[in-house]
Amino acid sequence: MVEQGCAAAYNIVKPGRMEWEVYNEFYAAVVKQAGSSVPFRGDFACGTRALSDGGAPTRRPITAGDFFILDIFPCYEGCHADLCRTFAASSISESEARAWETVRDALALAESLIRPGAKASTIWRELRQFLDGFEAARGSFRHHAGHGIGLDGQEFPWLISGSDQTLRAGEVLALEPALYGESLKGGIRLEDNYVVTETGVKKLSTFPLEIKL
Repeated sequence: MVEQGCAAAYNIVKPGRMEWEVYNEFYAAVVKQAGSSVPFRGDFACGTRALSDGGAPTRRPITAGDFFILDIFPCYEGCHADLCRTFAASSISESEARAWETVRDALALAESLIRPGAKASTIWRELRQFLDGFEAARGSFRHHAGHGIGLDGQEFPWLISGSDQTLRAGEVLALEPALYGESLKGGIRLEDNYVVTETGVKKLSTFPLEIKL
């Protein structure tokens, strides 16, 4: 359902539209797919608003050059998910394209590190070190690299620097690397959902990662 919402939002993230309009299109697509109302929270923030409060949509208009972060965590029939995509309102610069590629590659790195017995803190440090390789936004990745999802929208294990947790087969995770900064007109965050298997990880989400151009 969230993926249907992302597809609808993808088509209207354009200069002149407002955050609340993106929300409305997103929610309508989710309800159509579910055949019922679906409660969810999330970030509908464009441009530099993503650097501060994020959160619910506002009357802020989308402007040329903005990135629009949609980070949505719905609950459907008692189960939670958490998916994030970042869309560009217009063409992006070469530097912004490299930033997006860095976040995408960080997500792939996280996938390679997920396996039973892996330390949550080690995964966070590996991702932080990789993301800091993008000099223009070095140090901007400060939040968790991911967390468990299931009967709650955010639960153990937490992929943070101070965690003493290790991953176990059967756990369902949301992984969400990101880069932020004024030079990125807010930021770029990508998130997918996975289940930890006996041999590694299986991705559950399928919506394309490609940024809107």
